[in-house]
Amino acid sequence: MPYLIRNTRFAHPHWKLLCKFFCLPVCLHMSCVIFVMWIILGPDEKIEFLKNIKDKVKNEPDATILCMTSLGAILLQQNLLDEVKVLVEETSQLLESLNGVSVVHAKFYELSSSYNKATSNFEAYYRDALRYLGCVEITSIAVAEQSERAFHLSLAALLAESVYNFGEILSHPVMDSLRGTERTWMAKLLKAFNAGDLCQFEDLRPFWEQQPDLFKNQTMLLRKIRLLSLMELIFRRHAHDRTISFSDIAKGASIDKIEVHITNILIINLLIYS
Repeated sequence: MPYLIRNTRFAHPHWKLLCKFFCLPVCLHMSCVIFVMWIILGPDEKIEFLKNIKDKVKNEPDATILCMTSLGAILLQQNLLDEVKVLVEETSQLLESLNGVSVVHAKFYELSSSYNKATSNFEAYYRDALRYLGCVEITSIAVAEQSERAFHLSLAALLAESVYNFGEILSHPVMDSLRGTERTWMAKLLKAFNAGDLCQFEDLRPFWEQQPDLFKNQTMLLRKIRLLSLMELIFRRHAHDRTISFSDIAKGASIDKIEVHITNILIINLLIYS
């Protein structure tokens, strides 16, 4: 196999044999070949190999997706973001033709979330990173990588303008990897936002101010947690007793311009429950 992989211009009959070997079953054999490719080929050789083999397995969606996601991972390492974007878009369309969830879904969401992370698209990263975790067994991920993913997922949830519901990430097993680490404060910060706890938010300021993205977006974070605090204040009351004065709201959520924030809450609820 190493010989066949390194010599990508071997005779056409060998290609046919190799493609048959790949695609039956496709995920197992293609994954094995790509694994060997990562070990023995250099970056340019990998790109040439994947482009060649992609043409040979174009009638096999699973194999094609594995080629495209592997190619995307290499291009991402080279910071060729425009090319990665095209691959992600093309692969997404191909993925829609598949039934069920398989290893290729995990590979796609791993690539797309990595791309969105590189482009600081917090909403898209949060969505696709969660989808990736939904396609794999958490125990198959090294603890150190779990901790890294939990941290960046939490970061994206906080910085994404449209994310106001933190229940899914807080209940995910990946968050357990932050316990007992120097990043435990991130889990506490996420819980503070989930509860609309302004005091805890301020108590954790010495930690989150050290994180560049959080420090840079602290105005947005304060606005977000104030809105969540206001929502918590409203929904903590009995259903038949939700008439609250503006002065009580201003005091409980530490905010001015109540009318603007009430309007924002209505919009947020549409986002969460639509």
